[in-house]
Amino acid sequence: MREIKFRAWDMINRVMIIPSEFDSNQPLMTWLGGNVYQDGVLHPYDMMQWTGLQDKNGNDIYELDVVKNNSHIFTVRWHDSLASYGSLRKNNARQLEVIGNFYETH
Repeated sequence: MREIKFRAWDMINRVMIIPSEFDSNQPLMTWLGGNVYQDGVLHPYDMMQWTGLQDKNGNDIYELDVVKNNSHIFTVRWHDSLASYGSLRKNNARQLEVIGNFYETH
């Protein structure tokens, strides 16, 4: 079974939140219907799911990561019509390098 992982961009504090960084002193976050609630209050987070793939350096590749393949740079996005992350595939992920994410590079 594939592992499911998420991370969240905090649109107020402009920082990435990784679930492993959560501790018992942090408020409970719930993702419901595309919205994120923090202690029951709607909070402006953008949730990103792990693609299940890693780059050539062993870094997890998430939605909205900016990746580089030689001189080609692109943002990883889910495509509903393709039911995939576009051209991102298991056989080419190890040729890519994560160089940032959409929010930190724009």
